[in-house]
Amino acid sequence: MSISGVSASPYVTAPTTSSSSLTAAPAKPKSAEDDFMAMVNMTPAQRIRAAILGGMGLTEEQVKAMDTKERDAIEAKIKAIIKQQFQTQVEKKTGMFADVKV
Repeated sequence: MSISGVSASPYVTAPTTSSSSLTAAPAKPKSAEDDFMAMVNMTPAQRIRAAILGGMGLTEEQVKAMDTKERDAIEAKIKAIIKQQFQTQVEKKTGMFADVKV
């Protein structure tokens, strides 16, 4: 059986290996299972922080790499977001329960 119209491209080359690439192990890409297990092993506070940082487009590693002034600004912003979310939840629950005697 033959497939017509398919030929090897002159631009495609076979991967080459060098002695230096054989000694270093390639980084294993994170799988969905790895991400899930990392999330499961987090405390609720860590999950909230990760979600807020993710919304800001940052990772914990990026925050750790920042200088003190930038990191303090990010920490203050996280604190303000958590406080605002907490206030929103409290306001939603106001009047939810009432003491009624019949």
